[in-house]
Amino acid sequence: MKRDAKAMEAYLHDLLDFMPDAMLVVNSSGTITLANVLAENMLGYERRELQGKSIDTLVPERFRRVHGYHCLDYFTRPRVRAMGVGLSLFALRKDSTEFPVEISLSPLETHGSTYVLCAIRDISQSEERYRAIFEQVAIGVTHTNSDGRILNVNPKFCEISGYSKEEALALDIRSLMYPDDIAKSLEACANILAGKCSAYEADMRLIRKDGTETWTHVTTSLVRSAEGRPVHFISVVQDISLTKRAEEEQRESEGRFRAMIEQSISGTCIIDAEQRFVYVNPRLTDILGYASSEFLIGRPVLDFIAPENRALVAGKMRERMSGETPSARYSFEAIRKDGSRITLGAHGTVGWYGGKQVVISTVQDVTELRRAETEIEHTIAKLRRAVHSTIEVVSTIGELRDPYTHGHEHRVGEIATAIAT
Repeated sequence: MKRDAKAMEAYLHDLLDFMPDAMLVVNSSGTITLANVLAENMLGYERRELQGKSIDTLVPERFRRVHGYHCLDYFTRPRVRAMGVGLSLFALRKDSTEFPVEISLSPLETHGSTYVLCAIRDISQSEERYRAIFEQVAIGVTHTNSDGRILNVNPKFCEISGYSKEEALALDIRSLMYPDDIAKSLEACANILAGKCSAYEADMRLIRKDGTETWTHVTTSLVRSAEGRPVHFISVVQDISLTKRAEEEQRESEGRFRAMIEQSISGTCIIDAEQRFVYVNPRLTDILGYASSEFLIGRPVLDFIAPENRALVAGKMRERMSGETPSARYSFEAIRKDGSRITLGAHGTVGWYGGKQVVISTVQDVTELRRAETEIEHTIAKLRRAVHSTIEVVSTIGELRDPYTHGHEHRVGEIATAIAT
């Protein structure tokens, strides 16, 4: 049996030296029984010094008590724990310097005894990179516990909130939140803790140190231990106050524009790239004989155009959308809800609506104007015919009265006719 144990130990010893990480084998009493060469190099001990030492020797003093509880729990319920599970772990070298590590644990059963195989990885460089990113990133970052106490903040968060790091670490995160946002945030964190979701993001108002409010976009997730226990929440906080202000100004501008258009005596519509109505004001709705713009929104514009004019209107819209003719004025026949026809005069131009290129058209009912123009044209034609007839009669009478002036009066009649027409 002793020979078998020695053979197994030699086998493990050789195997550990081929591993890419520092390796320790620890028994249920917390004593190191084996170590590989990488563990020697990392921890500053010779192998013979490590063997027989308590694992607590390699744990910083402030963590030893908790580490003891973890060891007891592990040997009670041995299980595999992978590296990179969000734990903040530190190891202690022989020269008493601390360094951050990732540790994976695997139970090892041999000769009726349970051991734990520990793989240790020095993540000092990774930690330094993370710390550099944490300190220099252009968005705020906070760490908070499940009770809302702030554990850590970066400089950008201090800039956003107006608090120094020391002041922020003495605060509860809820004291920085707008009252109306607290309940939603607590509910979201509860859902994350319960595993109902992995993260939560929302636009929230942050109360700065000077009492002013600033809009932020917050994304919160949870860091868990290998056992699945919550470690802390991490929140990314982005200052969106300028964006919110711009959105508010845009809404106000759109509100003023809409109010003006809604009350306009001219019909106005917005047409998308598919030549469908996306907006119709009350006046155009009335011109087309509908009670509400809901009957028009989303429908093809050509549905309301007389068949003989559809190619004209479709072509004009394509020209404007392509930029070939940025604006245009023309008229066409439209069909009202009751089937009657009206003549519309339109002026369209290219614009933007909802982030998309559109055609914005102003439309007027020119039916009566066109009817009046037609009547005037007919009247003028009649007058021309009447004047022409009158001059012909006068010329004829003159010829009959004085044949000697026949040629002269006929020429005068031709000139008068030309002037009249």
